[in-house]
Amino acid sequence: MYKRGFNLLLLCLSILSISCENENIIYNKYFDLDSSKWSYNDSILFQWNIEDTSSSYNVDFQLRASNSYKWSNIFIFSDVFFPNGKARRDTFEYFLADKNGHWVGNRSGLIVHYDLPIYKKVKFPLSGEYNFLILQGMRDTILNEILNVGVKITRLED
Repeated sequence: MYKRGFNLLLLCLSILSISCENENIIYNKYFDLDSSKWSYNDSILFQWNIEDTSSSYNVDFQLRASNSYKWSNIFIFSDVFFPNGKARRDTFEYFLADKNGHWVGNRSGLIVHYDLPIYKKVKFPLSGEYNFLILQGMRDTILNEILNVGVKITRLED
């Protein structure tokens, strides 16, 4: 009886985990920052390949910070290097807290996770390897309490 119940539980957990997967996520990587500090000198490189140039994609900046992060926003610079050698630089500001100082990301204990849009419904014009460089653009030269920085790319359904 015990073994049968245990097997049923494993089956239910397996089905649940499979159903929670998002097949449309084509890239999802994080970079861990040493000592939870992100210096303006720390450029973080992400690389991925695009083969399907007819689909649209969402590109998200992912951030995990401690709830002790002292700013309510963050500026980032992003450089996209295309397979043909051309590049594009953008600057983004993200608000991490509301007007009352409450974190707007998903909290889990002392960590706040953010999924912030960089590009929505973008089409990559060329197939091949893309390099994506992210730098922090705040006035502080070192941002304390930043744990991880990541990029997630999701292919959109037509």
